[in-house]
Amino acid sequence: MNKKILVISNGLIPPFDEGFKNFARNLSEAFKNIKEIDSEVISINSKFSNIERKTFLSKKIKNSIKSLKPELIIYIPTSSLTVASIFRAWLLKKYRKNAKVAFVSLQPRHSKVNKLFLKFFKLDVVLTLEEKELRFFKEHGISCYKVPAGVNLKKFTPVTNETKKALRRKYNLNEKDYILLHVGHINKNRNIQLIPEIAKKINGKSLIVGSTSTLQDSTLKKELESTQTIFINQYIENTEELYQLADCYIFPVINHDACIEIPLSILEAMACNIPVVTTRFGGLEDYFSEKDGFYYIDEIKDFYLKTSKIKSIENIKTREQVQKLSWNEIAKKILTTI
Repeated sequence: MNKKILVISNGLIPPFDEGFKNFARNLSEAFKNIKEIDSEVISINSKFSNIERKTFLSKKIKNSIKSLKPELIIYIPTSSLTVASIFRAWLLKKYRKNAKVAFVSLQPRHSKVNKLFLKFFKLDVVLTLEEKELRFFKEHGISCYKVPAGVNLKKFTPVTNETKKALRRKYNLNEKDYILLHVGHINKNRNIQLIPEIAKKINGKSLIVGSTSTLQDSTLKKELESTQTIFINQYIENTEELYQLADCYIFPVINHDACIEIPLSILEAMACNIPVVTTRFGGLEDYFSEKDGFYYIDEIKDFYLKTSKIKSIENIKTREQVQKLSWNEIAKKILTTI
């Protein structure tokens, strides 16, 4: 008899152009691809009242869990570790005492209030992306396992130079420009104001693809537009094309509240085998070493130096570092880990 798994999340609502949402959607779909399990999904959407969405105090949720009888519940909150999400995970365990309830923590949230809540509403199991978070939960007496984020290796693939040129024509971009790409929220806590400076230093162009799921900093957007930064501000279903037309992916984020601990955009860029220059953000160093077109920076000036260096490298092999990180492999790892 197949193992029954239930994924529950408030992140399964389109558009899917944000890390939490894409993590929840891709992992949910990956479980469905595993023949040995029966997986179901509860999307906490507008069909539920505001109180139900915030607390999970809901007969609909309770009865669904009762009828599905899952052995494993995977809860992926979009807010990561908060007082509300801790309570919801605790309540899910009450609804199905015989099941393991795995709380997926995608960002560090270590406030005093959260730590206090963890004492009274103890989480069953936590899945985290990085070593520091693993230690944090274990220090609080909570069973915790580290698993990486994944990437769709069939969707995000390398392309030929001819295809790259065709994609640039499709998006009205100059075929000869050296394009530095960033995908994500348009706000200052992501440091994206640095990207036009980097592009100017190396005689390139900056392309920023903004998330439509979150509010954009209009003042910052105007500042960047004055630097001739190219913006794409609409939801693009074929996001792989944006990486495939680029020459290098830039990730200047330092603030840990600005992104999940393994940025999916970096994995997607690597899967398309384009170079990546990034800060030592989150759990990246737990999984990726500096080689073959993948570089870390410690100071702002390093962005100019390493991006310039990449322009002269012919043999880029960033895809090799994510070959074992398909979403199906991540789903299997979760099943064998818990």
